[in-house]
Amino acid sequence: MRGDNTVIYIIAAVILLHFVAGIGYLIYKLTKKK
Repeated sequence: MRGDNTVIYIIAAVILLHFVAGIGYLIYKLTKKK
């Protein structure tokens, strides 16, 4: 079924977005401290 693949891609995209956002937030916090 194609629906299963779509769900997997959506979950992967959400995880990637959270990962990138977390890294960006950490860099932002580190730069603001200086």
